[in-house]
Amino acid sequence: MEIRKFGTLTYERMNNETNIISPREEQVLNLIAEEFTNSEIAEKLKVKESTIITHRRNLCFKLGAKNTAGLMVKAFEHGLLFSNKTD
Repeated sequence: MEIRKFGTLTYERMNNETNIISPREEQVLNLIAEEFTNSEIAEKLKVKESTIITHRRNLCFKLGAKNTAGLMVKAFEHGLLFSNKTD
């Protein structure tokens, strides 16, 4: 497994912890999953769009994703998102 540093934690250590993302990052992640744009998320959370871009970048780094599609896949794999389908 690749080990990347994020602050004082390593990517490997974060994967072994239950809370790998902050509560705010979790909010942003859920809004991304609901197909809100960066500017819509910023307005909803009453922050600057640049803050949302930073959260998105940090989420991608922490989960090892290259883009938004990868972020959604990784979040689902880590149990951070759940399917709402009722088939």
